[in-house]
Amino acid sequence: MLSLLILAVCCIGLSFPAYGMSSSDHIPNVYTSVEEFAKDPTIDLKMNRNEYTPHAVYIVLSSANEEFWVNEESLVVERYSSFDDLLSCDRVILSKEEAILKAKIFLRDHGCDSNLESFTLVKDELNNGGDILTYDILWQEFIGEILTPNFTFISVNPNTGSIVDYIDIKRPITVLLNPAISKEEALNIAVKQFKGIEIEESSISPRIWYYGENLQKLVWDCTITGKPKDNVLQGGNVIIDAVTGEVISRSRWL
Repeated sequence: MLSLLILAVCCIGLSFPAYGMSSSDHIPNVYTSVEEFAKDPTIDLKMNRNEYTPHAVYIVLSSANEEFWVNEESLVVERYSSFDDLLSCDRVILSKEEAILKAKIFLRDHGCDSNLESFTLVKDELNNGGDILTYDILWQEFIGEILTPNFTFISVNPNTGSIVDYIDIKRPITVLLNPAISKEEALNIAVKQFKGIEIEESSISPRIWYYGENLQKLVWDCTITGKPKDNVLQGGNVIIDAVTGEVISRSRWL
């Protein structure tokens, strides 16, 4: 489950806790949103903090054993975690197909399945975290071959079928989808970031990247793998602006 949560963070951008709380104007509606999501008007909620990501500001509320992330602008619950359910994630009773069905029922019951058929199921696997077992299910949106920031992630308790984690991000696409830099040009730029290595493998794919508050950019996501040198991996990942050819980020294999 941890690996997919990391992937989720990469898709939506890093979040940073805020020291202040949201405007009091939002508070009644935020509580109502969570009560409706939880289908419990009597749920005892506490407002914890704000979380900032490049694509949204969240107001985070919690009950005794649950956490809810509410989009400050839309007042939609876009993330949910149930900590109690982790305690019983110790055995596998459900099949993978049953877990996917449980996830779809949860989405339907919470009105979050309207775009699901246009998304691609990219992960549906049992994750063994040692003491914790979960079925991790991830749908992502592609426009042609371009990966967008939009996705739905659900982690299902394989013992009880309850939902442990849920994230649902749907944003309008605000950038043109025609790259000025070709795939070959981007790959050449990426290769030049790792001088002196003997390339064994390379891959490249287009995606829409958040690089500032609600700002999107079409990029090439390049992976370069070189022949190990002195038992050290060579190469890394390079993100390239698909319009200008600028190298946005570069990370080497450790």
